[in-house]
Order: sequence, then structure tokens, then C-alpha cells
Amino acid sequence: MTLAEIIAQARGDLDDLISPYLWSDADLLSCINPSIEAICQGAYLIFDDYTAAIVTIPVTAGTFYYPKDPRIIRVREIRMDLQTFPLMARTREWLFHHYPTWTTAVAGDPKIYCENIRTGYIRLIPTPLVSDTMRLVVYRMPLTPMSLSDLIASPEFELKYHKYLKHGILARAYLKQDNEAYDIQKAEYHRQQFEGSDDGKIEGDVKRVFNLTQLAIQTAETVGVNKAFC
Repeated sequence: MTLAEIIAQARGDLDDLISPYLWSDADLLSCINPSIEAICQGAYLIFDDYTAAIVTIPVTAGTFYYPKDPRIIRVREIRMDLQTFPLMARTREWLFHHYPTWTTAVAGDPKIYCENIRTGYIRLIPTPLVSDTMRLVVYRMPLTPMSLSDLIASPEFELKYHKYLKHGILARAYLKQDNEAYDIQKAEYHRQQFEGSDDGKIEGDVKRVFNLTQLAIQTAETVGVNKAFC
């Protein structure tokens, strides 16, 4: 769906089809972009191993922390140009339990990477002895937000997932600070349909799409759900 089509669908869902509109195009855009970001964040919809500015990181000998592009949601794989096999993803907790000397390990070829030691950074273990290049495979946010200057543009993820934006858009639209537009009950209903309820009785669209993407990964790679994101 193009941005124009998403806006038109939102107007139909909101019963806002007669000009002057209760929700302007700018109002709806302010609901569309956060919904796109939320579903990408929660369902890993954009896979990237090709955008050089995001997935290529120069490695300097003696340096073990490297900042990630802020649009990266999760790193799925890291390979070094000078090594044959990908690095192993491990958590800080795993390191302390299984590799207690990791903080003082002698510099060498990195074998492990960790994302959650310092927010926004990748830690290489052991510290690189020589300069190299990291090649990442990641799940990320859109490169640029949707804009009213390009109404024929479409969200970066697959068309079959566009329909799941509906409840996210409506949840935000009904919170517009306007006597005719504001409806907290409808906003909460659509939020639960999009995000899921706090008590877990409603599985929201984000979770549904996440499950679909997991299934697609398993089908393509014949690996289990946990293996796909290790």
C-alpha cells in the first residue's frame, strides 16, 4: 500500500470522508509513522544485510566497543572479513557464568559479540588484535519516515503486513486533542488490538506479525524460533 492508500483507508476506518476533515493528512501521518516504527520494533519486519552505512563497521586493533546505528533493532549475525565463521552471540550473564575471564582475555581474533553490555554498542571478545571489518545482518527501523511529499511511497516491509498497521493508526488517531476526535475508549480498544492487553488475554497485531515472521524464518532456514534469533 502507498502512503496515499494508507491515509485513505484510515479515513474510511475513522468515518472521516467529508472535507473539511476531522483528521488532516498531517494528523494521520503523525499516527502512521509511529505505528510503522512500533511494528518494525516488535516484529522484526525489516531484514538488512546490504545497507553499507548500517551493516558495515570498521574494526580497529585494540578497540573492543563499537557503536551501532541507532536504527538497528537487533543484530542477527556478525562476520569478520578475516575470519571464516560468524561470531557467537552471547549475553553478559552467559559471559560471567561460562567465560569469567572475558574482561581480561588476551587480544586476538574476536569469537564472541555481545549487544547488551552497553546500550547502543557491540562488544567484541576478545579485543581485536588486528584491524578488520564487521559485516552485520540486522533487523532495523525504516531508513526514513513516510512523508506527505511522497504519497506514492510504501512502508519498507512486505505488503502482506501493511494491513496490521490499522489498529496502531486508529489507537493514536482517537487520542487527538479535539472534542470531536478524542475517544479514549476507542483508543484503548485499538491499542490492545495492536499491542495486546496488559493481562495477556488479547494478542495484538505486533505479536501476530512477529509470530508470522518467525514462521517465515523457520520455513526458509529450517531452524527453531530461538535459533533464528540467537
